[in-house]
Amino acid sequence: MIKSDCPVIKNLKSLDKACNERKCTLNTNQKEATFYAGHKMACDATISVPGSSYQIALVKNKDGAYEMFTDSFCSTFSSVVGPHGGKISQHYQIEEHKRIAKANGQSIVKCEFNPNTRQVELTLKVK
Repeated sequence: MIKSDCPVIKNLKSLDKACNERKCTLNTNQKEATFYAGHKMACDATISVPGSSYQIALVKNKDGAYEMFTDSFCSTFSSVVGPHGGKISQHYQIEEHKRIAKANGQSIVKCEFNPNTRQVELTLKVK
């Protein structure tokens, strides 16, 4: 199992939306993740990918945030969640920006991936 170097997850509602965007499922009641060769890991929640028997383990740390642990030996798994869960993390961060913007009376009106900088660019509408 590889601990993802992605930012920690603090908001499960935003993570659930990110999972839906990537066509996978956040399982908050599942307390064990399955990895390559049937290896198991105790966790606080999992992310499941259709067509893959592997999962992402979410482990709550002492600060109450979740860290992701992945095993990306399955090509179906990697194509959906990205190497070490990077695509999930990217979508989570977008959802968090949307949530924060909305809480401040603003909205994200455009979300694009810039292939030159390899970054996601968000356009904010200030009311």
